[in-house]
Amino acid sequence: MPSLKTNQINVSLVIPAYNEAARLPGTLHRVLGYLKRQPYRWELIVVDDGSTDDTAGICETHEPVRLIRNKVNMGKGYSVARGMLAARGERVIFTDADLAAPVEEIKKILVALDCADVAIGRRQTRVDQGITRETLGKLFAYLTRMITGLPFTDTQCGLKGFTLDAARAVFPRLTCRRFAFDVEALMLAQKLGLKVAEIPVAWRHVPGSKVSPVNDGWQMLKDTWRIRRELGELRAGDAVRPAGIGGAVMHEVGGDRL
Repeated sequence: MPSLKTNQINVSLVIPAYNEAARLPGTLHRVLGYLKRQPYRWELIVVDDGSTDDTAGICETHEPVRLIRNKVNMGKGYSVARGMLAARGERVIFTDADLAAPVEEIKKILVALDCADVAIGRRQTRVDQGITRETLGKLFAYLTRMITGLPFTDTQCGLKGFTLDAARAVFPRLTCRRFAFDVEALMLAQKLGLKVAEIPVAWRHVPGSKVSPVNDGWQMLKDTWRIRRELGELRAGDAVRPAGIGGAVMHEVGGDRL
């Protein structure tokens, strides 16, 4: 568990959000209620990815949410990178706005980060997912392992955590703006020699996902091939590209354009 330093934020929780006005009030109520019961110092960051609804307005009415706004829709990968690089906590976790993995599961991530640089959720139960979405998800996971050589069972679970040092090593190098960013982040972690722990978490499908299993799945496979070409020949500890979209993200964060 995180160390309890008086003047240090111990845990940062990042939530990317795109047109989430309908369910964000419930999500923020649950997340803030949970965090306020914890003994450590925390911050909650919501990255509004150019929403056209009242996502930003809802965040502004929920103190102490820290709101970061993309002027236009940039993609989930970009938004997660922006939040992770703006975070100040010793441990930095991101999760989805639908809370398909209950907020209480972050405790498992924090425990794993005591012994690892990166901790990723593995969806232990896939409740209410539907046979088509579940089958396509398992197919993507299999193809991802075949393409990249990554050993993980589930690269796409929306609950992942990094130590602050690991986050600042991985996310400036991210190039994928959309949903395959998880694969790239894990490949970068592996190439940088970081220790990654995969742990089972509870998970329930929530209607309203922004991911199309067919259309986005195909784009994710194409992005995965590109990532494999760019990173696949590197060995752990080799020099890794210095900056991708994360370079632009760092510039925005450093320039206080939040």
